Amino acid sequence: MKTSLSLQLEALIGQAYRNAVNTHGDLLLSEARFAERVLRAIDKLQAAGFSESSPADVFKRLHTGDLYLASACAEMRPSAWERFISLFTPVIEAAARYACRSSALAADLAATIPGRLCSLDASERCRIASYDGSQPLEVWLRAVVVHRAIADYRLKNNQTEPLEHAAALADELSVERIEAAIRANRYGPLIRDSFRAAGKTLAESERYILQLRYEHGLNGREIARLLGVHASRVTRKLQAVQCKLRESVHAALVQQGLDAAGIAECMTEIRDNPEYSILACLEGGGGRKR
Repeated sequence: MKTSLSLQLEALIGQAYRNAVNTHGDLLLSEARFAERVLRAIDKLQAAGFSESSPADVFKRLHTGDLYLASACAEMRPSAWERFISLFTPVIEAAARYACRSSALAADLAATIPGRLCSLDASERCRIASYDGSQPLEVWLRAVVVHRAIADYRLKNNQTEPLEHAAALADELSVERIEAAIRANRYGPLIRDSFRAAGKTLAESERYILQLRYEHGLNGREIARLLGVHASRVTRKLQAVQCKLRESVHAALVQQGLDAAGIAECMTEIRDNPEYSILACLEGGGGRKR
């Protein structure tokens, strides 16, 4: 007998399938096959850091429309590849230009990507089947293009081609940027929720001193004069509130089911992304919308 959770997940998958068909058209991918891909993606995410979240909660993080399209492409449906090429050729071309210094080589690289994605990998599986829906297909494709550009360059470099004559030079920083984009997309909703929860733990006096410092831009001495206290007291108070917020954010991430590795990635994202700040907690959200 199916549980209420399994029935809920089944209903969510069915609705996602209908929405995807409305968006992309009938790509000859059955609902059963789509459900299989979704369930594999959920299992993968739970194994990667969402083990405490229910399958239905993990499902809500998936980009199911993109997963539907990629799954139909993986089954070599011509209509799916036509849809893919019409939607994502500009994305692939832009990523190639970003990764290569030569416009000619960028064009050559972009032209090879669709064929490479529909070719088989070592496990005899269409390469686009590795897309799991955990980030937008657009972001995933950018990473594929950049990594392919770097692999091509390294291959040429290993063949002793002089650096000054290497046809394409993929910037390693490009990969870092793409990986940062993937991380932001994967963990952004969780971080925003944790910032919202952390903001709710603040007392009015704590919120007020943070607003003076970070919203109004007053320094410690100016805040001290305004409050009629010594500057050292303001410094200690700010440090204590900042520590409280860090602990609250960490606790909120734990409550959302992340394991240690997932939390570490979230903390890296918070540290490296200027969109997450003390002000985000005061505003009750986690950074500006992208």
